[in-house]
Amino acid sequence: MALPNVTATIPAGSPTSGVVTMVGKLSGISVPAGWTAAPLSFQVSPDNGVTWFEFSMNGNEFVIPNPGASTFSGIDYRFWGGVTALIVRSGTSVSPVNQTSQIALTLTQQA
Repeated sequence: MALPNVTATIPAGSPTSGVVTMVGKLSGISVPAGWTAAPLSFQVSPDNGVTWFEFSMNGNEFVIPNPGASTFSGIDYRFWGGVTALIVRSGTSVSPVNQTSQIALTLTQQA
């Protein structure tokens, strides 16, 4: 069952969004026009933003390698169980990329 979309906004000159509260599991991200080319990565919290972790799979940072502007990237929602809050990062943890203009990413959630 699909849940309401939420927005993760990355301010101009920054690589990270504000905290996004999740009621479901992340299942996709829409990247708008104006996106400064960069991978996407995530910081996640299992306790509503008290404790933060880099999101990884099998010991490797989870990265959407090259989301283009005006595209939708589907994500396997089964990997996101227990995530109650997240921060979207432009770039990776070791190589963040500042966005040139403010970017509002649409996050699709699955129950």
